[in-house]
Amino acid sequence: MKISSGFSSEKRNQKGQIYGIWANDGNLGKPKYCLYVGKASLGEDIGDRFVQHARNDDWAPWWIGKGHDYSGKESTWLYTVRNLEFYDKYTKFDVAVAEQWWMQKIVELGGKLYNRINAISVAKFNKYKKDKKVWSSHAHEVYDVWKPKKL
Repeated sequence: MKISSGFSSEKRNQKGQIYGIWANDGNLGKPKYCLYVGKASLGEDIGDRFVQHARNDDWAPWWIGKGHDYSGKESTWLYTVRNLEFYDKYTKFDVAVAEQWWMQKIVELGGKLYNRINAISVAKFNKYKKDKKVWSSHAHEVYDVWKPKKL
């Protein structure tokens, strides 16, 4: 059974933030480079999302099973979470485009992401990019000349 992406929805009810999991440089916890890009909906704190990742991502370097302790001061953590972009009144398509844009931006700057999937495929982007009802104008202005790439 195929699950719908929801990208055809015209509802501009998505509110939240795009975040990154960063490796700290060991200098007072200053983020050094981004390793993962994700999204959190309104009411879902990115700190809570990071805790979920730390507990569940046994394939990732930030996993607590590798001996990481996140109970002390954040400045001592090897990995941390930071906001990249807030979004409000976006469609599901808008959010996926924004998340993919950030993923590609990080890679273009020389980063290596641990994301296992793209936020949106080239085929889905091409299918909905001309539909102004699902790609709202404020998001369209920012990402108009951009195209997704498979990472």
